[in-house]
Amino acid sequence: MKRLLAIACMLSIGSVVWAQSAPPLTSAQSFAVLGATTVTNAGATVINGDLGVSPGTAVTGFPPGTVIRGAIHADDPTAVTAQADAHTAYADLVAETCGTNLSGDILGTSPGAVTLAPGVYCFGSSAQLTGTLTLSGNGVYVFQIGSTLTTASNASVVLAGGATAENVFWQVGSSATLGGSTFLEGSILAHTSVSVTGGSSVAGHIFALMGAVTLDTNAIDTASNQQFTIESDHTSLSAELATSSDPNATVQCTVAAPCLQDLYLAFNTISQQPAILGDPNVLWDTNSIDDRDQPVSLTTTNLCGSNSVIQVGNEDGTSYTFSGSSIVNGAGNSNPCLSSPGSSTTGSYSLSTGEIGNYTIYALPDPSGTYTGTFNDTGSSGNNHKNAAGNGSDTLSLSVNPDFSVTSTLVVAPGELCPAQNYHAYLIFFGPASH
Repeated sequence: MKRLLAIACMLSIGSVVWAQSAPPLTSAQSFAVLGATTVTNAGATVINGDLGVSPGTAVTGFPPGTVIRGAIHADDPTAVTAQADAHTAYADLVAETCGTNLSGDILGTSPGAVTLAPGVYCFGSSAQLTGTLTLSGNGVYVFQIGSTLTTASNASVVLAGGATAENVFWQVGSSATLGGSTFLEGSILAHTSVSVTGGSSVAGHIFALMGAVTLDTNAIDTASNQQFTIESDHTSLSAELATSSDPNATVQCTVAAPCLQDLYLAFNTISQQPAILGDPNVLWDTNSIDDRDQPVSLTTTNLCGSNSVIQVGNEDGTSYTFSGSSIVNGAGNSNPCLSSPGSSTTGSYSLSTGEIGNYTIYALPDPSGTYTGTFNDTGSSGNNHKNAAGNGSDTLSLSVNPDFSVTSTLVVAPGELCPAQNYHAYLIFFGPASH
């Protein structure tokens, strides 16, 4: 199966005005779980990010728990600094001005609070989440809770309208307890302790400033940007992702004459928020029936939860539904945010016209960084560009951005093409898939 990777320089300019601000987590940003006295675990918990404790030193239950894309820090300098930064973030959240007082209301219920816009919401004492709470809109959400936060079994927080997990904060005056199979978006900063019961998932961070973090067969994923790749396990008769408009395509597929092909789709997220295929945030895109650059709608439910559903709308009005139902890293859940090329989530897909099949999905971490290579393109004659000898080396720098776009700069040695200057290069690669 062939894939197309197009890398280009991208620039987007925009502004967002918030009534409240997100506290900087600084060094604590990389921690999915951070306790003060102990971090204990029972069961096959999977943590995507760093795990730490300070000033305590005890981390137990790993294994059977696993830490991926991170490390365990038991009161080392990294954990000490992260705790200090978590305390600062907690103080910043406490200092926010309350915008809406929800004392006495139950989140996720009606009457109560079912859908909320960005803002600062406060509870004089305890807060409870039951059912589904939807956070809708691009902005910062701060929940100031005077004492305890508790969630009922199967409670969930759903993001919509541009809301992102990295902009949701739960400031808890004492302790937080998540009921079984809860799915929570955002970062919990509890003054005392946090207990996450069996089967619950958190897309964000769990910080206990003075006490313990207790885990039990959970999936904890930092609110970081990732790219997801979906591949069918076998070829199916389909025209939805064919390249019928590409003159170089080896096979032409149409709705009237579908052909066997591999279903392939890739998309990325900005802090776990699905991006629309075709916009500047997307590195990979699909081949639709008439135009591979045609935007394809994409929505998800509980993307980083144990029962995620991904829906893709096609150009002709049909749609795919991807449902996960497998075990990832032995954790007993199908959380694609915890999967990788070496440990994929599997599930089934169905097309609204009746096509069905199986698929795998895996996530790649945020690749941000700058990669530089130096080369000298001396030819067989011993000369460089313009047939001039000994003009030095060229340098190519690739800056991979958090949104998976790539900014490339080529520095050409003097005397080759013209006096030394920078060139913004556009890179296009055609080649086989590699994991």
